[in-house]
Amino acid sequence: MKIYFKSLSIIVLLCSVANVSAGIAVIAHPDLGVASVDVKTAKKLFLGKVQNLGGTDVKVVDQTPGSEIYATFYKTVCKKNANKLKLYWTKMVLSGKGNKLEVKGDGAAVKAYVASTPNAIGFVDESLVDSSVKSLYIAN
Repeated sequence: MKIYFKSLSIIVLLCSVANVSAGIAVIAHPDLGVASVDVKTAKKLFLGKVQNLGGTDVKVVDQTPGSEIYATFYKTVCKKNANKLKLYWTKMVLSGKGNKLEVKGDGAAVKAYVASTPNAIGFVDESLVDSSVKSLYIAN
């Protein structure tokens, strides 16, 4: 019985480590004429400062606030926690400088929207990336 619990503990630990090391992918519709973006451009996209890539207007969409991937993405890429992000968007909207990104739901919903909408961009767990979308950037 001890061996079983040790083995189970090791498996759980390995799964946890694998999950932590997974990245978050900024994805785009496969026909978007841009192959990749850097972290600086990803930040500008998701803070509403850039709406055009490679001469093409893009539609950037968001995941539901409050999820772990949402918090991790904005902390890692945009350097903003939930409170700072909320304050940022309040200032942008009230000043007329921008509109909050449209929320499409969880990663599966964002991926489905991006895959079916030309020039759409969003972010998902890297494990969701397949041939229906194009990966532009991986945040670790």
